Amino acid sequence: MKKQIVTKVYKAILTIIEPHPNENLIVTYRDFLMVRDVIHLYKFNLTVLESIIDIAYTHWNKDFRINRLLLLRSINRYANKDGHGISALPVESKRKVFQLFRMTFEEHKHLMPRQVDEIRRLCNRLLINVTLTAEEELWLCDNAMKSEIILNRTLRYPSKSMIISTWMRENFRESIFRNRRAEHLSWIIDEDAEFDIDNQTLIDDFEFLNTKDLSAIQEYKDEIVANTILENELDEFLPKLRLPSLDGDNEFIDTDISDLSKPELKLSSRFYNIPLEKVDGYLDAFPDFRQLGNNFYRNISITQKITMIWAIAYSRADTKVKELLLRKYFHDDTLFSMLKVAKKFKFLNLLEWMLKQYSKPVT
Repeated sequence: MKKQIVTKVYKAILTIIEPHPNENLIVTYRDFLMVRDVIHLYKFNLTVLESIIDIAYTHWNKDFRINRLLLLRSINRYANKDGHGISALPVESKRKVFQLFRMTFEEHKHLMPRQVDEIRRLCNRLLINVTLTAEEELWLCDNAMKSEIILNRTLRYPSKSMIISTWMRENFRESIFRNRRAEHLSWIIDEDAEFDIDNQTLIDDFEFLNTKDLSAIQEYKDEIVANTILENELDEFLPKLRLPSLDGDNEFIDTDISDLSKPELKLSSRFYNIPLEKVDGYLDAFPDFRQLGNNFYRNISITQKITMIWAIAYSRADTKVKELLLRKYFHDDTLFSMLKVAKKFKFLNLLEWMLKQYSKPVT
């Protein structure tokens, strides 16, 4: 108890004074352990950050016992202190961060299985807005289809890249881009500002997503049937749900309800509205595919324009170029998307141009 109080008081002091760390504060893993709970309370120091990254990198594949998750949590917290990030790091240290990211996929034998996903997300977060070498860009492309995290890092790469744009063109029809078409097209626009998505590609995307969602719904229904069978045949052997007590005497009360996890319905994310219909026997509403199809085909020209609006916004083109390209897709039916993009990416000139369009006298 006394030790906990001392720790809290010490942290309170550091929070107030926010001391400058000595550049030799962390040299070894043992040094890191000594300050792991308070390092984020020190002022940002590039050398200290480099040291923690180096410790994680050099010890990654050693049998020497280290807490890799704790190291990466500390790197993230300290690296992002006051909005710094790792962009200011020397090239060598940034390369080590990328190698840490890569090793979470290729060399994870020392990681506890339940920690792998979080460790990958932590490494991914460090690389946001970081420009890589050509070799590292190639690795992203070669592995993008193996992981949603790697795909995100590839699609959202911050700088123009001939390597990535070429890969995006070569894999234009791959299904992983079906519900992320705007991000995908942004790479084509980087190399060809006049590019325009054709309606047939949008139709193919739409029908693919419908098939995928129909399959997901059937799987969801099958899981519900399986749960019902379990409850009917094995109810007395299944664990029972405990619910919060309402009388205040006990925290929880036992019930006769079987504690079976409810199936989760995972449908494709789309930027247009999905009409829903209630189906008897199910708590979740399902897409009304007939109405969805009618809406899509009736409004495909608007869908095409909105897709291009977001593709241009996501591209790595110069802001002035983006603002000029976006004017082509300005329409009463795209106003909401244009406004959303302009606000999100701070396209002031575009907003002023839009204002003028609605200020013109009616003839």
